[in-house]
Amino acid sequence: MSRISIAHKPARYKALIAPIRLEVTEAGGLVTVELTWLDRRLSPPVSLVVMELLFCVTLARMGTRESVRAVEVTTTILPSPLAPYESFLGARMQRSAKHQVTFTAADATRPFLMSNEPLWAAFEPELRQRLADLDAPATTAKRVRAVLLEGLPSCLVAIAEIARKLAMSKRTLQRRIEAEGTSYQHILKETREDLARHYLEKTTLPVAEISFLLGFDEANSFYRAFKAWTATTPDKVRRAQMGVARAEDGTCRVLRS
Repeated sequence: MSRISIAHKPARYKALIAPIRLEVTEAGGLVTVELTWLDRRLSPPVSLVVMELLFCVTLARMGTRESVRAVEVTTTILPSPLAPYESFLGARMQRSAKHQVTFTAADATRPFLMSNEPLWAAFEPELRQRLADLDAPATTAKRVRAVLLEGLPSCLVAIAEIARKLAMSKRTLQRRIEAEGTSYQHILKETREDLARHYLEKTTLPVAEISFLLGFDEANSFYRAFKAWTATTPDKVRRAQMGVARAEDGTCRVLRS
C-alpha cells in the first residue's frame, strides 16, 4: 500500500487534466495536500479553488468508503456563506496564503477500496508517457493523438471535432499535420492500432468492449480494421500473448522449484 494512499496517484497525474499541481507533504502525524497552479502568474477563480479543495475530501471518502474529515482547510479567499462548506469538510476553513487540505496520517494512509491494480497497471504506462510529454514541446501530431486518446470512446474521430478541441480550423490542422510529414488518417490509424494491441496484450477486456473504446460502432468494424492494419486478427494476437504468458509462468515455476 502506498504510504500516502489518498493523495499519491492523484498528485502524480493531476496535471494531465488541469493546470494544477498537487504537492503532498507529511509531518507530525498529518498529511497536507497543497494546490499550486502551473502558471503561478495566474490568479484562479475562487470557485475553482474551493471546488478543488472539496474534491480532495470527496475523493478520499469515495475511495476509502469512510467518512474522512479534513483536519484543516486553508485558502486565500474564503467562500460565503462559510457554514455549508465547513459542514461538508468537517473542518474550519481559514484564510492563508496557500490552498491546502490537511488530513490525519491515519486517514491519509487508508487503502483505496476502489483500487483496481490490474486495470491500473494496464493504463499507467500511457499516463506516464503523457505526463512526460507535458515537459517536452508537443508536435501537432502528438497533440492530435492526445485528443484522440480522450475522445475515441465517445466516437470523437472526425478531424473537424479534433480541430475544434485544439482551437484551430480544420484547414489549419491539416496544413500543420502535413508539414510534419503525416496525415490525420495515419495518426488515427496508428493511435487505434497501438491502443488495440495494448488492450489485447495487457488486459482481459472483451473484444467488443475494446471495439467501443476505440470508437468503432460495432465489433465487426474493428475486426476488419485490425486485420487491414496487421494482417492478423484480434483473437490471434490475444492467443499469442496468452501463450507467451503461460510460457513465462512455466519458466518462473521451474526457476522457483
